[in-house]
Amino acid sequence: MQVFRSRELAAGEIADIACTYLVEYVGDATAVKTPVWTNGKWRVEVVLSYRSETIGYLTFFRFGELIAEESDSRKKLKGLPE
Repeated sequence: MQVFRSRELAAGEIADIACTYLVEYVGDATAVKTPVWTNGKWRVEVVLSYRSETIGYLTFFRFGELIAEESDSRKKLKGLPE
């Protein structure tokens, strides 16, 4: 389901959206670092929650929509071969 928002989201809100995505599609052993605003998009570093090891990145538009083409795939985030 697509949710449309009428305002730009803050880093904490983007982190919440990223965590929800990860729990739903990747697994609950993941976490995110503080999102970084760069080049008009949010870049979110994804880590293993029990090791702080970076496993990939998710990229979001300012309103919170995932940019799949600029994000690592679900398979990569799960550690599976692509």
